[in-house]
Amino acid sequence: MTGFFLARFKAAIKTAAIHLSLSALIATAVWLLVVRRWYPYPLDELAGGLTLLSLVIGVDVACGPLLTLLVYTPAKSRLALWVDFSVIGAIQLAALAYGLYSVTEARPVVLAYEVDRFVAVPAAGVDRSHLPDAPASLQMLSWNGPVLIGARTPKDAVDQMDAMRGVAQGYEISARPDWWQTYDQSRLDIQKHMKPLTGLYAARASAQQTLLDAARQKSGLPMAALHYLPMTGQKREDYIALLDAQANIVGYANVDGFEENGK
Repeated sequence: MTGFFLARFKAAIKTAAIHLSLSALIATAVWLLVVRRWYPYPLDELAGGLTLLSLVIGVDVACGPLLTLLVYTPAKSRLALWVDFSVIGAIQLAALAYGLYSVTEARPVVLAYEVDRFVAVPAAGVDRSHLPDAPASLQMLSWNGPVLIGARTPKDAVDQMDAMRGVAQGYEISARPDWWQTYDQSRLDIQKHMKPLTGLYAARASAQQTLLDAARQKSGLPMAALHYLPMTGQKREDYIALLDAQANIVGYANVDGFEENGK
């Protein structure tokens, strides 16, 4: 009897290890797709949509092989094993599908310049009723990462009231496709509002100065040639975008850009 249980345990361990390898391979492919395509740095931090996916993938990868370890035995018929593995696989796929759905809804679809900052707008936050009113290139929400755009300013008092009604309904102008425009159309306004990075650097403590130095070095530009604007998302508001003189984004730093005199 002891020999039977030992043989069964060894066979179950081997099968569970194979299952674990396959689960880890699928999870890695999903993670790379999501992180590299939908959540490029620093939007993975700003949007916060990866927390749930991390949890789901962790549970999925662990629980599937554990269930296999519990149910597998060489004494079972092929049909019984097929049924067991099908049920376990279905549970794993359902959990992964739920995690992916949540992440797709939280994925940033545009990084929009709005008034004096950049806003990472998630798919779930877009007022989709106005998508037909967006520029032709923006009428479909992106599946290839966030698109850099601008949000126009109000044209008149009626436009301003419309913007205020939208905010009351939970939609900032950056989330309203009928207010979207190309980044080039906002470039002059961005240049008016962007601030010299030297001022922020002088106002920050040494730890944040280190972060700014690292971001400056990555940009390849001298401090005097760089500007910045704050960046906000669903979960965080303590990042800045580094800009060159033409308002092109050339880097990011994990520094709060709203209070220049804050330490």
